[in-house]
Amino acid sequence: MPMAGWRAAQRRVSRAVEFAQAPVLGPDGQLYFFHNTIENAEAENVSSRVPMYMVHSDTDGVTRRTKLYPKPFEGINEIL
Repeated sequence: MPMAGWRAAQRRVSRAVEFAQAPVLGPDGQLYFFHNTIENAEAENVSSRVPMYMVHSDTDGVTRRTKLYPKPFEGINEIL
């Protein structure tokens, strides 16, 4: 890939911020955790209360990541 194309990709990726919390390795070998990606973190007012989705994935945290519940949890009290 040409260097100019790489720089453009870096700029797009750098605006996305990923949040992950409470990872647990399940007995099935899957990683279970809470996750969300804010695509345009510079434009959005990202606070300390980011809505999190319950997900599972391979042990790398990325491969085959799937939401287990369609609605985000807005606060830790909802999770507990």
